[in-house]
Amino acid sequence: MTERTILSFVAEQRLLKAAKWSRFLAIMGGVFAGIALINAMGLTIRMGRTGRWFGEAYLLDISYVLLALMCFFPFWQLYHFGKETETALQTLEENRLDKAFEHLSQFFRLLTFVLAGFALIYFAGGIALRLFF
Repeated sequence: MTERTILSFVAEQRLLKAAKWSRFLAIMGGVFAGIALINAMGLTIRMGRTGRWFGEAYLLDISYVLLALMCFFPFWQLYHFGKETETALQTLEENRLDKAFEHLSQFFRLLTFVLAGFALIYFAGGIALRLFF
């Protein structure tokens, strides 16, 4: 079998560097999602102790959990992109590289939903503040 590649050495090195950075960013994103979940639990505990477990506190707690979960999954896909890309470039497996780019595609698709969710929450919150307060 003849070895064929469409990547130059420089492109391969840059892709490898991007894969390493994507893993780092994915880990940081997961850490921040975990911090958001810890904040949600802390909010639940504080509101439970003060007896103010109603209305906006409950909504804020659910929002923290949903935002943390929404942020976790794109970073999970980004991590898998980095891992699969590094493995594919080391083993020269085309199927792995295809799988890596599928993870990258999923990352951007999920990130679009996350940004749309943030925009919806931001604008809905702004409208609610103007209407009710």
